[in-house]
Amino acid sequence: MQCVFYSYSTSSLHFSIGSKDTVITVSGSGFDDARDSNNILRVGGANCAVSQASGSGFTCTLGAGSAGSHDLWVSVIGKGAASFSGSRTFLYQMTVTSIQPTTGPLGG
Repeated sequence: MQCVFYSYSTSSLHFSIGSKDTVITVSGSGFDDARDSNNILRVGGANCAVSQASGSGFTCTLGAGSAGSHDLWVSVIGKGAASFSGSRTFLYQMTVTSIQPTTGPLGG
């Protein structure tokens, strides 16, 4: 995936399928290395909490969202939103951690 912040660019996005707590890395140039909170990635309505940032990209952990295919939105505060060439969607997978009850009648 390629995206551009005016004269800034993203050359890759690592992970295009995942769920809550998936770590996503965005690479390129022109990102804000002074403050992690100035680099923003959203997958549909889910925010991605930035843990590391540099001028060449950032890493974030995806928050809870709804299952399905969602548009990505990348922005740097003070520089604007990215425009993309190539794929700009992320498949948010549903995760089932348990089912209750584990036994019951077949006739419902």
